Amino acid sequence: NREKIPKGAEDSLKAIAVNVLQPARNTLRLPIRVTSAYRTALRNAAIGGAPTSQHVTGQAVDVQPVPPTRENYKKLFDILVKNGKYDQIIWENGLAFSETPSHIHISYVVPGLNPTSTYNTNRKTKYQYYQDRYTLIA
Repeated sequence: NREKIPKGAEDSLKAIAVNVLQPARNTLRLPIRVTSAYRTALRNAAIGGAPTSQHVTGQAVDVQPVPPTRENYKKLFDILVKNGKYDQIIWENGLAFSETPSHIHISYVVPGLNPTSTYNTNRKTKYQYYQDRYTLIA
């Protein structure tokens, strides 16, 4: 029994697909698997997501390159950063660039597109999440 995705979240997901994921896929020349996208607040809480997670507003996705090698993750991360269309990008559950992550989290904001979101600008922050800590990547 799937819940309908709210219009603002759906619009935000389409913006990520068109402006972030498809250009990255074209450059990477490999498939990109989306492992998580929109989540209801209830689902987000159930899996331990942050209360302010942009997944709840459809402004974030978790992705893996196919095949999911460390080298492909690094290429994908670099392509996403170079594209410049991101709010946050996170190398998840691995030491950035030297360990294979579980996925890359990327969020993207189109100002004014999603009235349910408190995020209205792209902060351009890069993190690694490793050993239960977020650390900025220069």
